[in-house]
Amino acid sequence: MEWPRRYRDREWLDFVADLMTSPLISWPHEQVARLLVDTFDAPASTYYSHAVGHPLEQRRWPPEHFVDHFDEAAHWAERHAPTEHPLLRYYHHRTEPQLAQAFGDLARRALPQVLDDCA
Repeated sequence: MEWPRRYRDREWLDFVADLMTSPLISWPHEQVARLLVDTFDAPASTYYSHAVGHPLEQRRWPPEHFVDHFDEAAHWAERHAPTEHPLLRYYHHRTEPQLAQAFGDLARRALPQVLDDCA
């Protein structure tokens, strides 16, 4: 179900409630990727998956988005993301060793500065 933008928090809360009420056999990568894509109005998402005894694997969601240009996206992620992606730039420049709550901390302190720096 597609929630209007103002109700996306509800979808995340429902997701977390479902996670808390049933045993987690494996991480729901695709569901998290879909929620991230919907939340940030992104065209797609990539993530890494690792199972014991198997190599680390980069996956894509939705897979059809990357059919014609995954190599280009992977190259950009490796070569340009550390200096051009706003979230990565923010975390590269943090001095505190602990992780921060991404949305609250980022929205309040870093995103306006990062966006100004990119302009």
